[in-house]
Amino acid sequence: LCRLYGVNKKADTPAHVYFAGFDKNGELYQECIQKIDGFEKYQVEMTEVPVLELFDTNDIIYLTPDATDMLEELDKDKVYVIGGIVDESVIKNLSKQRADAANIPTYRLPIDRYMRRKDQIHFSQILAINQVFEILVTYLSSKNWRAALSRGVPERKGYVLKD
Repeated sequence: LCRLYGVNKKADTPAHVYFAGFDKNGELYQECIQKIDGFEKYQVEMTEVPVLELFDTNDIIYLTPDATDMLEELDKDKVYVIGGIVDESVIKNLSKQRADAANIPTYRLPIDRYMRRKDQIHFSQILAINQVFEILVTYLSSKNWRAALSRGVPERKGYVLKD
């Protein structure tokens, strides 16, 4: 969350950020207060209300590497959910299943369209919340997926830009 906030502060086109379903009495919030100086003063919307109650479900899009559909453009009238589930382990299809159950469309970043697998054994399109956010805000200002993906997808994920 700290890295996401820093990316947004430096962005040419900052996004309106919500930390939804964020219990101020919860362990995560208390840990953020303890470890991040000035966290409670972040210029973001922090609310305990879950995203599905906060916004019209017709305006929500879940971003997940498990989605079939690829994100082509960003619609300024939509709410993009990143990291809908905070978990130390990655459970395949979990966020997609939750979105599907709520009739929320899911999309994945266009990594396959603009990047190729590098010559290594490990490949992963699972990115940290701040990496996905950096890709999105870079795309917002540049309208260039190649630039956005090259900035946000770490080389250790096994992908490089296509020629």
